Amino acid sequence: MNYLTQIQGHTLWRKGLHSDSVVVDLGANRGAFSKQMISTYGCRSFAFEANPSLAAGIENVSGLTVYNYAVARDDGTIRFCLASNDEESSIAREPAVDSAGLIEVESIHLERFLKNKSIPRIDVLKIDIEGAEIEVLESCSDDFLRNVGQATIEFHDFLGLTPPDAIYRTVNRFHSLGFACIKIWQHAWGDVLFINTAWHTHSMPQILWSKYWTRNLWGAQRVLTRNLSRQKNHSPNKAH
Repeated sequence: MNYLTQIQGHTLWRKGLHSDSVVVDLGANRGAFSKQMISTYGCRSFAFEANPSLAAGIENVSGLTVYNYAVARDDGTIRFCLASNDEESSIAREPAVDSAGLIEVESIHLERFLKNKSIPRIDVLKIDIEGAEIEVLESCSDDFLRNVGQATIEFHDFLGLTPPDAIYRTVNRFHSLGFACIKIWQHAWGDVLFINTAWHTHSMPQILWSKYWTRNLWGAQRVLTRNLSRQKNHSPNKAH
């Protein structure tokens, strides 16, 4: 009775995902999330990656379309901070000591761009854009979000990039649009799933089971794995 699954660290409501599903992957990095979605469900994915070298290196697979754009508040060009760890590059970061530099990249407004591409609905919206998620969501209309089946979002409060008040405001907005919210992490908002209850066949017990039982089970498994790893790393070597 597990209705949730995880793809590359992002939680999804797996009921209703199939070969006709459309995925929009914001912050594709090397394309692992999109490629696993295509491999698992046979769906289509439109992946957006601002880093030119990462976008160019994403493997060309059937069903995957890659766009080398930063998704932002508006169309144009925008400053993009390249981090030494390419998973941390972002339009929302300031250059750090270990940063790889600043570049200018082309930016697009998500809702207008998808409308121009005749993509009217999204089954899965994945957002992992290192602190720019609030800006992007606030630039989208309520009607656009109502045409999203589910959104799996990594907010970056745990890195100090996303203010908690902005997250609460966003969660309340999703609630007002008819989404159920499942927060996976206990102490931060690094893995959050919003399920459009108008789209998905579900019952309140299914939502509650996923929100409390599955989430807490996953949390207990993570703690157990972490503790076992610590014990292994700190155990003294025994002489034989």
